[in-house]
Amino acid sequence: MGRKRGGRFSDRPRNVQLSTKSGVTYFQYVFPDGRRASLGTQREDAYAKADALNGHFASQRVGI
Repeated sequence: MGRKRGGRFSDRPRNVQLSTKSGVTYFQYVFPDGRRASLGTQREDAYAKADALNGHFASQRVGI
């Protein structure tokens, strides 16, 4: 198990990764199969999209 997150990204949903290019932070969602999808640069929108995707994949795992 990894270390506990702290600082300004402690509220980041699971499966969200950040990358910074030219001073702009981009949010990416990492799917269970390893694919990545851009969530944009707006933190609130990216977190909302990631929460929706995490909920979708969690409901699929329950049925297995």
